[in-house]
Amino acid sequence: MVILRELDGDEWSSVKPPLPGSDWERQARTHFTRTDGSLDRSGYYSEIWGCQIVSSDSSDFNFTTMEVSSKFTTTESVECFRRAVMLSGSGDESGVITESVGAGELVTTVNTIEPHYFYMYTALISVLNLWFPFIAFEISMLKTLNVAPSKLHPNGWAFIKAFEIACLGFELEPSVGVFFSFYHIKSLTPNTLVSISSQPNRGRFNLFASNFKNYKDNFLRFHCGTQLPDLMFNELVKPLFPFYWTSNPRLIKGAISEKLSEFERETVAFLETFGLMDISELIKREGNKVALEEYLQRMRTISNEDRLRFLAKARQHKSQTEAEKVDPLSQLLVEDEAAKGGKRKKRTETGRITMSIPNKGEASAAGGNIEEVVPPSLKKHKGNTVTKGRTMALLPGPDNSSGGLDGDHIVPAAEAELNSAQPSSSQTAPAATSGDAPFL
Repeated sequence: MVILRELDGDEWSSVKPPLPGSDWERQARTHFTRTDGSLDRSGYYSEIWGCQIVSSDSSDFNFTTMEVSSKFTTTESVECFRRAVMLSGSGDESGVITESVGAGELVTTVNTIEPHYFYMYTALISVLNLWFPFIAFEISMLKTLNVAPSKLHPNGWAFIKAFEIACLGFELEPSVGVFFSFYHIKSLTPNTLVSISSQPNRGRFNLFASNFKNYKDNFLRFHCGTQLPDLMFNELVKPLFPFYWTSNPRLIKGAISEKLSEFERETVAFLETFGLMDISELIKREGNKVALEEYLQRMRTISNEDRLRFLAKARQHKSQTEAEKVDPLSQLLVEDEAAKGGKRKKRTETGRITMSIPNKGEASAAGGNIEEVVPPSLKKHKGNTVTKGRTMALLPGPDNSSGGLDGDHIVPAAEAELNSAQPSSSQTAPAATSGDAPFL
């Protein structure tokens, strides 16, 4: 096999691959080892070298199909999930409505009639301690990437969650611009998950050890009840993020340092002084302030005086009047896929399914029957702070609602809202073709 690598300018001189047998090399090899024991060489070498690697061996291009049906096709299976896993960050489980998935329904299915919902993989919720509604940073990430929750690769969610917890430990508000100072989207392949990768030699977190194997048949539907309208909509009844799979996710190549605020640049410099953090260790300490601070202390490479000096400045910055809201896209380098022309090889696509689903599955909510989604009241969406870890407990049976999972696509009526902040003409993703629902 011959490995072909594309480099721009002096990029080669800055690439420093990890030594064979090092912790990072072993983590990368484990991460890209398939369930059958074979190695995904393209992914492995791309991670090691920090750029896209192309193999001359066509057998390396075994992209996992998304045409997988869910196991959650009955009310009983969903209720079992809801009895085992809590979903609401407020403790009121009745606000999160979950539904079983119809036979043959795929995670790429687009629902064109109300009530709208989104799909999500159960592994994300239980393993990463995700809560509903999403916090403001998670919503901003989905909207900036223009992806539904189920279109973002689980390990991308792991990076986002780890960043949130680290920011919590430093008493920082998570920033999209700061996040993409360390991470980027290497490439996009039609009809596959969008993966987040570390910038070469800049990642702050290791690859998540679980690798989320065998998760693709564990998804269900989620939508909001009257108790929790801000699960999906803002106070103007506009979608907070794409609900279904989109055809034009953004290829974000990083942050533009000059566009970040002075404090954001200082935050980037501060985070650079910490060693590679373990995502599992961060998740384990979520909700335990003392344990989290102790772990972050161990990872620093600067003096404690410098650490305390920055944290004092961060607290002062946080206590000041709310800063002017900045469009994250104005701080990011977004590459236009259409401008590449025929540079990237086009691979076989599996199409999305756009359909109205008469039988929308059986659903229940904690404490009662399913309620149809009604226009939410003018309610402020919850803030950024994450304060607790997930509680895994078997809850008493009949009171708990059936479980649901993620899907990704945008409500057709949301076009103006979700594209209100567009990049420049050279960055704008291609528009949907005539006859397609917007944002598919």
